[in-house]
Amino acid sequence: MRKSMMISLTAALACLGPLVPAASAAEPVPSNLSVKWDGEPAALANNAFLLDSVLYSPYQPAAAAMGAEAQWDAAAKSLRLHKGTVTVELTAEPSKTEGSEPDGAPLLVIGENAYVPVRFVYERFGYKVGYEQATRTVLITSEGTAEAGSHQAAIIADLDPEKSTGMRIEGITGDKQGRLYTVDMDSKRLFRIVPETGKTEVLTVLPRPATGMTFGPDGALYMASGGGQGVEGVILRVPAEVLQGGPFDASKVETFVSGTTGANGLVFDGSGRLYVSGGVSGNVYGITPEGTSTVWASGLKAEREEQKITVNGLAFDADGRLTIANTSSGEIWKAPVNPSDGSIGTAELFAKSPLLYGADGIAFGPDGVLYVCANERNAIVKVTPEGEVSELAANVNEGPLEFPASVHVMGGALYISNFDQPRGANKPNEPGIGSSVAKIGLQGTEAGGTSSQH
Repeated sequence: MRKSMMISLTAALACLGPLVPAASAAEPVPSNLSVKWDGEPAALANNAFLLDSVLYSPYQPAAAAMGAEAQWDAAAKSLRLHKGTVTVELTAEPSKTEGSEPDGAPLLVIGENAYVPVRFVYERFGYKVGYEQATRTVLITSEGTAEAGSHQAAIIADLDPEKSTGMRIEGITGDKQGRLYTVDMDSKRLFRIVPETGKTEVLTVLPRPATGMTFGPDGALYMASGGGQGVEGVILRVPAEVLQGGPFDASKVETFVSGTTGANGLVFDGSGRLYVSGGVSGNVYGITPEGTSTVWASGLKAEREEQKITVNGLAFDADGRLTIANTSSGEIWKAPVNPSDGSIGTAELFAKSPLLYGADGIAFGPDGVLYVCANERNAIVKVTPEGEVSELAANVNEGPLEFPASVHVMGGALYISNFDQPRGANKPNEPGIGSSVAKIGLQGTEAGGTSSQH
């Protein structure tokens, strides 16, 4: 069964003990405390308040700091925080049992704004909260959490909440309206997701399974269907006008091009040409807007016999070079592309690291950093423009990263599809969330960048 935990917070704060030495006040007063997160100044100290020795932070920076989703209902004066398998609900109304005095409300509302009790909330998400008297500083540390020392992922959509396994989603992309799309390979259902709310709808059942996906310059949705065992690989296409409404019939799904054996990762260049990775074959297919296909043999080699995929995620860097993830060898390669005819030149090794084993879907952030799904390590890895490799987030098999397959950059955040295969760090793939979409916020970034999918 899917691991979950719901905590309804209406108990008195007094029973938890104050965050700072007693300086009781009947009304909230502006805080003059500092807050440090793993030793660094934290934004949640800004515009904070003290009430009866408890530090209250505006809920937005408090949620953003740990990568939690926040849903504030101003009318009901209630707040829901969700991250991974933990959901915390706070209300401004105190609880009261018969014959007793009302408990203190854990949610502070001032005007139209909501404030959360820092210690109360963070300890329930597994963080350590302390206080340094000499400097009047609240100390929050991620020691012991699943993503200690890194950015943290949060599940925004569980596509099969009744099960922790049983679906396979690989590709993920987003449209200009900020909505996400993914496909379950087994049921062939095409999903559309509103990331702010997690609302999910099934648009259609595709005529065949699909993996990688991306939107083209024409506004159409393109999806890779690699075939295998005598089944020809094709690229599926859903016209832009079909996607303007709600669910539609599978007859609206077109075959854009065929003959793309092992088709997986997809990315468009600035001229409207589509490039498709061929997986184990090591080929990359270059496809014109008219549907004419050419084949480029990458020459990339498999380093590990147990994993033979050499050409997987694709993306274009700021210099127009085709960037390629080698899943087997833990490598990132770059190849020049001739802008006049779309031909691909000789690839050169850009980065190599054990952290990149299982390199799957890739996407560039607005700062030029490449984000890589290291699927078998349950990790998201970053590669700087200088080729330096480091880990952004990682966890064990309980999620929220569970064999991450593809990444899409949108609105200053990474959106990641969890393929949830029982391999590597994700073996076994129970307990956990299962096939789902996770989010990692990128602090200090704006929407943008060229993204690609698995």
